[in-house]
Amino acid sequence: MDTNLQRVADEMAIRQALARGVRGADRLDRSLLESLYWADAYDYHGSFQGPAAEFIDWAIPHNAVERSTTHFLGQSLIVFDGDEAGVETYWTAYHMRDLEAGSRLKVYSGRYVDLFQKRGGEWRVKRREVISDFRYETEAEPREVQGMRKLGAHSMADPSYDLLGTPRFTPREQGFA
Repeated sequence: MDTNLQRVADEMAIRQALARGVRGADRLDRSLLESLYWADAYDYHGSFQGPAAEFIDWAIPHNAVERSTTHFLGQSLIVFDGDEAGVETYWTAYHMRDLEAGSRLKVYSGRYVDLFQKRGGEWRVKRREVISDFRYETEAEPREVQGMRKLGAHSMADPSYDLLGTPRFTPREQGFA
């Protein structure tokens, strides 16, 4: 494959891995979260620091107490060095929680600073450090939106699974490897 075309394919594969990871966090989908990391990966994620598999074990119940979470990915700076890439990706996360006194919305923003490695044609995170740039918390409005026919679910019961199903998306399956 042409070098420039391979670089575009590698960038797309990294962005797909990042998207799988935040979708997995928002839908509490363990297989999608696992597909972001190599088995020997390490995650420095705020109050959690440890192997990525233990992070997933921590993150799913941690997010499950929320009514919903929504993660947005911003721009990524990707610097390649052979079969490794340093990747800085901006993110914003919204966490909605119902409390006895009402609903609370927490908004976080920061950057994922990842070391990606390409193994067997697939890009995954080997090491992640989460940098927090700000956090904001406020009272929240009720969830129901006038006229909306479908509301998201903070689980694999989300309507998106009707269209996308539950496949394990990998670069090879998408034709990127």
